[in-house]
Amino acid sequence: MIKIYCLYDPLECKVRYVGRTSKKVLEHRLIEHITKAKYFEKYYENKRLSYRVNWIKKLLKEGREPKIKLLYEIEGWKESHSFERLLISKWKDRRNLVNLEDRGEGGKNRIVTVEDRIKILF
Repeated sequence: MIKIYCLYDPLECKVRYVGRTSKKVLEHRLIEHITKAKYFEKYYENKRLSYRVNWIKKLLKEGREPKIKLLYEIEGWKESHSFERLLISKWKDRRNLVNLEDRGEGGKNRIVTVEDRIKILF
């Protein structure tokens, strides 16, 4: 089973990211997100920060961490990808998601401008 989950701000209780994982324990995926944000500069020197990493770094700087919540469980990786894309595209504007794109694939080649980073942080 593939888990479709969201990350949300614990203070505002507002969904900010939709993702999917095949991990049995959802909290392990949350730990990966937090760890990547904490150590991004150290281990990803030549990479640009994503909206998600910027958002998590902002929460950590404020002394809190995102929370994770299971939304759905879906059979099959391909099927889960379609469902994740649907949720992202449906919620992208209404919920101010930090997903770079509605494809559910991340923004591997996307450039995040300084202006975009400021929007995420403030």
